This record gives sequence, C-alpha cells and structure tokens, in this order.
Amino acid sequence: MAKDTTPGAHARKLQQARALELRSRGLGVRAIAVDLGVGRSTAARRLRDALQDLGTETSDQMRSTIETRLDGVLQRLHELLDANTDPRQELKILSAILACERDRARLLGLALPANVVLSLEGLITDAPRSTRYG
Repeated sequence: MAKDTTPGAHARKLQQARALELRSRGLGVRAIAVDLGVGRSTAARRLRDALQDLGTETSDQMRSTIETRLDGVLQRLHELLDANTDPRQELKILSAILACERDRARLLGLALPANVVLSLEGLITDAPRSTRYG
C-alpha cells in the first residue's frame, strides 16, 4: 500500500495514535471524540483505522487487555453486590454489571440474549433460572 502523503495524513496518524491510547485506557468513542476535537463518527473512523493498521495480533492483545480490565471491574462489582444491603444500591450495582457485560459482548462481537438482558433489568421475573445471573 502506498504511503499517504496528503496534507492531513500526519494529523490523522496522530489522531489515530491518540484514539488508541485513550481506548486502551477504557474511554469510549464519545470521550475520544471530545479529546480529539472531532465528531463521533470521525473518532470511530480514526480508531477503526488505527486498529486495522495494528494488525490482528496487536488488536487481539488490546482486546485481551480490555477483557482483563472488565474482569477486574466485574469482580469488584460482585463483591460490592455481595456486601450490599440497600435495594437502591443493589439496582445501581446490577446496572453497572449489566453495562460491563454489554461492553464485553461488544468487545467480543457477541450479544446477550434478549431474555437475559430483560431479566437483569427486572422486566422479566418468570425467566427460567438458567437464563438469569445469580
């Protein structure tokens, strides 16, 4: 592939590097866009292009790092849930757990079955026990 020598190429590469750095810290596309001073679609494109430039091995390493970070967050949330006695706090903790699991599903290119999501959100109370967490 020919090297991009257009006037904005250097700036794009700098934004791609910054987007990767922010993503590795756990920031989402919206926060990356704000940091870069660009729109969300531009930030997503910079991140996508940077990941493509990295290659599969580095992308897999980054995915593994993020997954490990999510595991730590989930472990701490479950500890908080086990120690909690306030129903309002329990709902907040469960919402945070659900958000982490959604992030993991997106990271891995998966989606949670709808009945699991609805069960976690308390909208289904008669879901079979095997489809609910806990």
